[in-house]
Amino acid sequence: MNQTHATQVVKRINAMEFIDEVANSPIPVMLTFTAGGCSSCGKMLGTLETMVKVYNGRIKFLYIDTSEAGELMMHYRRGGTPLSLLMLNGKVVKSTLIQTQEPNFPNEAVWLGNAMYIQYFVQFLDSALHAINTKQLSA
Repeated sequence: MNQTHATQVVKRINAMEFIDEVANSPIPVMLTFTAGGCSSCGKMLGTLETMVKVYNGRIKFLYIDTSEAGELMMHYRRGGTPLSLLMLNGKVVKSTLIQTQEPNFPNEAVWLGNAMYIQYFVQFLDSALHAINTKQLSA
């Protein structure tokens, strides 16, 4: 799925919109950092498009290109793209970086298609929402 199609339901923001869209959001925000030329980023945006439907207003889904993020990307950078942060009141609740070497996301799974990404993100988001709802947020 290409990034143009994904922007219809997953909003692209820039660093100037961060405060309004993320820090001041009344609901949790999934902010994903992407980069041009990153093949996993395009696949991630397709997955986020599906997540919008799954979470139906319980989470706001946004993405920002690292070329437009400057200091913001450096503040949250945990190593590469696509980096997804689930945030509440502008603070990171949980983060994930899809890499083929990540222990919780084996190499074979990355290339199994969109269904594997969706399954992974449902587990990721459900555990983060549970932490928010039970106020068991890690420092």
